[in-house]
Amino acid sequence: MKRSAVSLLVISVLYLGLLLWGDFRRQAFAELPKLVVILPVMAGYCVVSLVFRFARWRWLMFRAGAQLPPLAIDFLCYLTGLAFTATPGKVGELVRIRYYETERIPASLVISAFVFDRTTDLIAVLVLASLVVSNPTYLLIAYAFVGIFIGLIAVFVLKADTLEKISAALSARNYRVAPSVLTAVQKGLSTCKVWLNPLDIGLSMVLALLAWSAVSFGFVHFMWYVGMDIPALTGLTIYPLATLVGAASMLPGGLVSTEAAFTALMVYYGAGAAMAAVVTIGTRFATIWFSIIIGFLAMAYLEYRRNRLTVPADAA
Repeated sequence: MKRSAVSLLVISVLYLGLLLWGDFRRQAFAELPKLVVILPVMAGYCVVSLVFRFARWRWLMFRAGAQLPPLAIDFLCYLTGLAFTATPGKVGELVRIRYYETERIPASLVISAFVFDRTTDLIAVLVLASLVVSNPTYLLIAYAFVGIFIGLIAVFVLKADTLEKISAALSARNYRVAPSVLTAVQKGLSTCKVWLNPLDIGLSMVLALLAWSAVSFGFVHFMWYVGMDIPALTGLTIYPLATLVGAASMLPGGLVSTEAAFTALMVYYGAGAAMAAVVTIGTRFATIWFSIIIGFLAMAYLEYRRNRLTVPADAA
């Protein structure tokens, strides 16, 4: 086994261990038997959301002039990012770089598409969260977080020399890893300019809204299934707003913060605290854990495929 594969395996085990420890400690798994019927339905909404997200990703790659791999392989490469979707800011999704490298797609383009993806996602989520002003405090946190994120991205994309100056300053202080990382990020961000046009921004936003609406509808379905009497439009805002609050906390998977926001918002609209907690836990499993599982399955297959592709070269 190559050193990079071993390192990836160790990181994966530690990452999964942290998430499992957090959920076992809160006895989240004890609620699963009550949700055996609705969880697959919620996961189905998640799959629909993933299809829209992948369509956006493939479109961005196509518009950037990438030599696209076959559709199935491209989809699997995209899914690998879900294995680490619970990392702060979802930066772990950049594990896709490893698998797109095999398809001769440069890391800089993967970074660019990731940043553009995250930006349009945040705007779409904020739009959905604003349909009903359910909790002004949470909404203010969401607006502040999205505003700061987009502001930083705009600075680094439009002022490419900013990261170059930071990298040079770190290099002068004999830092080795950070300057290399910043250089890679700078190259990635510079490619984002390719998509700064009405067609790419508009289509990406439409697909982002469809993706987040799908999983939000799933959340509403979940609430209605357990008997909560919360209006559809109001329910649609709960999922994106709680997600933004969790993202703003920068905790792995929004651990605790996202769940607290979900539960608080449902209780605010009249749901019982116990049932709100059950829906929150079910939503976590049908979205976060479901995504992590299919992400690792995609990684396992592509690692097997990657090893098969490299064996002849090594033997030669």
